[in-house]
Amino acid sequence: HFAREIQAIGRLDHPNVVRIYQADAAPGGRLFYAMELVRGPTLAQVLEDRGPLLPDEARSITRQILAGLGAAHDAGVVHSDVKPSNIALQPASLPGSPPRVVVLDFGVSRLQSSPDKGGASIGASLGYMAPEQAREAYVDQRSDLFSVGLILYEMLTGWRRQRLNELVPELDVDAVGDPGLVAVLRTALAEDAQERFPNARTFMAALDGQVPAAPAIEPAPRHSLYLDAFEPRERWRFHGRSLATAQLADLALYHRVVVLTGAQGEGKTSLLRAGLAPRLEGFRWRPVYVRCDGDPV
Repeated sequence: HFAREIQAIGRLDHPNVVRIYQADAAPGGRLFYAMELVRGPTLAQVLEDRGPLLPDEARSITRQILAGLGAAHDAGVVHSDVKPSNIALQPASLPGSPPRVVVLDFGVSRLQSSPDKGGASIGASLGYMAPEQAREAYVDQRSDLFSVGLILYEMLTGWRRQRLNELVPELDVDAVGDPGLVAVLRTALAEDAQERFPNARTFMAALDGQVPAAPAIEPAPRHSLYLDAFEPRERWRFHGRSLATAQLADLALYHRVVVLTGAQGEGKTSLLRAGLAPRLEGFRWRPVYVRCDGDPV
């Protein structure tokens, strides 16, 4: 599985994606991959040394990050751990040219069956993960774009997430300064994934002022009282039970028997079918929902 995911990146030949030359298992069974040597500093080092960047420089870096991620997404790969320390600035070969931005470390990337489907998130950095990663361990390409939005906001203002309960920053409009960038950031950092840019190309176009920052939002779906199964795209509408769902998933994954009890009408069915089942499917489990009668015998 490791080799298959890394080889998917290795097939990319994009200047903003680190080039992978080989991925395999050593004779002793240890997995490895060989990639190009990137000599420039990471974006994390640049921000540590210089602090906030000028808007034009931040835009330029963001464009290149999006170009690289867009190529990966088109190949069906979600990075799932986009952060400044995974972005290198390779010095330009020509004097006066901007550095080449290279997206690194696809070691925890998720290979999707198709570019519009997500998967389970593993090993991501808490400081830059999207809300759905923190709450549901689920990622798709919009999760990567949220992380890019956080990086752009940090490049402009120096803001960094200090705790996980501040998943989405309150935008400091005065610190950003540019109204166009504020509009882009509002969309990129939307808490609901469906309200974000649908792909990297749209994000780049908004960054260049070619399209409005806010995409069209689909109306919220309506469900019957009998709770028909949610569609995958509707999972984001299931609010209010994130912690309970996460705790229940942990129990289901690591224990043989879990008993969930409660009075009629308290939401047990919705928690199982709309909360737990999609989460387990994100971990590539196959849940089966079985209705039973209430006879204690």
